[in-house]
Amino acid sequence: MTVREVYAELGGDYDEIMSRIPDEAFIEKYLKKFAGVDYAAQVEEVAAGGSAEEIFKMAHGIKGMGLNLALTGTVDVSEEICTLLRGKTSMTADEAAQAKDLSARLAEECRRTVSVIQNAFLAN
Repeated sequence: MTVREVYAELGGDYDEIMSRIPDEAFIEKYLKKFAGVDYAAQVEEVAAGGSAEEIFKMAHGIKGMGLNLALTGTVDVSEEICTLLRGKTSMTADEAAQAKDLSARLAEECRRTVSVIQNAFLAN
């Protein structure tokens, strides 16, 4: 699978990443680094007992990685969490429920992203 095909499968923005980093080998290297971190487990751990600030910080970090790699799906869900929790030190019951649901979506998107990258570049 090529880098272009990985981005197509993920719904990522291949043209955006290539306009900033016009080197597929370099992009592949950083996609592999992304796949080497268990972001889904981190999301689940923080969402299970984290404060609004901790959940925001986790989502913001993943959003940054997603933006750097033009991983649109990861960015979209993490941005929803950031928007919900930006500047909050506590959550209402409704916000906590939304944060839990969004965190589950983000964990799933991270798993999907890692799976596609692993199948493309790391499978034997």
